[in-house]
Amino acid sequence: MIAFLVLFAFQDYTYDLNGRKVIAPNQNPDQVEERILEDAGGRKVIERTIRRADGQPEKVRIEERKNADGSVTTETAVYRGDLNGRLNLAEKRVSELRKTATHIEESTVVQRGSLNGGLEVVEKRERSGTIAPKVTQEEVRTFRKDANGGFREAARQSIERREENGKVTENVAEYQAATGDGQLQLSGQKVSNAVKRPDGTTVTQVEVYGMAQPGRASRAGELKLREQQLIEQRPAGGQSVVESFSVRRPDLDGKVSGDFLKVSERTCQKACN
Repeated sequence: MIAFLVLFAFQDYTYDLNGRKVIAPNQNPDQVEERILEDAGGRKVIERTIRRADGQPEKVRIEERKNADGSVTTETAVYRGDLNGRLNLAEKRVSELRKTATHIEESTVVQRGSLNGGLEVVEKRERSGTIAPKVTQEEVRTFRKDANGGFREAARQSIERREENGKVTENVAEYQAATGDGQLQLSGQKVSNAVKRPDGTTVTQVEVYGMAQPGRASRAGELKLREQQLIEQRPAGGQSVVESFSVRRPDLDGKVSGDFLKVSERTCQKACN
C-alpha cells in the first residue's frame, strides 16, 4: 500500500477601514491532511482529513477507478463529526465519466442522510459537452426530488470556454426552475477572462449578472450587471499561493466607475480552490 502525506493550510484575511490587512474575524487556518493510500492498477484512493477552525472534523475518501471500457468511476464519501467528535457518513457521490478527444459525458448521483438514518438519493447531475481545439462547450443539468418523490430538472448551466492569445474566456449561463410548472428561466450569468503573467500571477476579471440590479426592478428575462470581480493568484515562495479578491459594483444607473476595492486575501499551500 502506498501512503503519501501532503499538508495544506488556508488563511483568510480582510481589510479594515484604513486599508490595512488583518486576519479575518474568527478565522484560523484550516488544516488539511491528504494521504494517497493506493495508486496502482488503475485504482487510486485518496483520504483527506480536514481539521476546521471551528473544531468540527471532516474526512473525505475519494476512490477513482479506470474501467476496461475507458470510462472512469469516482466514488466520494464525506464523513462529518458530530457533537461527540464521531465521524458519520454524511454524503456519498458516485460519478461515471466517459471522455474522448471530442466529447465528454458524466453522470453523478448524490446521496445524503435521511430521516431513517440511512442514505437516500437526493440529486442527480448530467454533464455533457464537446471539445475542440481551444474551445470547450458543456451543459450541466441538475435534477432534484419533487414533492411526489420523482426527479425533476431544477437547474442548468451552459458553459463555454475559449482560449486565444494566452487569454482564457469563460461564459456561464445559469437557469433555475422559477415557475410553478417547473420551467427553467435564465437567472444569472458570469463572464470571466483569465490571463497568466510572465511572473506566474494569474489575473481573472469576472462580471456577474443577475435578474435584478440592487435597488432597481428589471423586466422578466433581463439581466443586469451586479458586480465586477478581480481575482489575483500569485506565487509566494515554495508551494504557497496568495489569492486576493477585489470588487466594484455599479450605481443605480448601472454605471461602474472607480477602482476595485480589495475585500479579502488568503494564503494557500499548493493551490487556492
